[in-house]
Amino acid sequence: MQILLTLLIIILLAISACGPVENRLQYEWEKSAEYMDRQLGNNRFFEESDPFFDVYKNKFEEYINRDMGRMPINFVNSDHPIMMMQTDVAGACVDHSTTFLLDFKEILVNRNTWDKYTEEQKWTLIFHELAHCVLDWAEHDDTKFDPFDFWSCPKSIMHSNMIPEWCLNEDGELDYYLNQVRQPKREKLILRDTNQK
Repeated sequence: MQILLTLLIIILLAISACGPVENRLQYEWEKSAEYMDRQLGNNRFFEESDPFFDVYKNKFEEYINRDMGRMPINFVNSDHPIMMMQTDVAGACVDHSTTFLLDFKEILVNRNTWDKYTEEQKWTLIFHELAHCVLDWAEHDDTKFDPFDFWSCPKSIMHSNMIPEWCLNEDGELDYYLNQVRQPKREKLILRDTNQK
């Protein structure tokens, strides 16, 4: 009798914990690579990098003193599914191993916001995304404190927002941020997409 009661409890728990079968099937379908392929269409990933970004990639490799391997960087429009995940996304390091079961990362840059940035901001954006993808660095949102400066500047190139133009106007400020990738490893990143505003 006790065995029957135990089996009945186990069956009831299993049924109630999993929810209706159609919900489980919908959940599994939405996690499948085929579903993601249909959602992203041809926007899934790029095999090659846009040559426009070669100057940024070469400088980053020089700074980290090693070859970073294949790392496609490409422009996409604001209506790309990755760019639509959050508002005002300037760039994203996309790790396809979490969705497509591939060991593949790439960087997508929002074409619609790129022209709004200064040359210095573009450098920090690309180095920020490369630090995510290549170095596995996490966001770091501390700011520099200056009691005589009303506007605070990010302490790290890994700040989750775009580094403001006024923080890059002083001599050596761009180097201050770019040189950070030469430093020892930071805290590993858990989610690799960014929200650079």
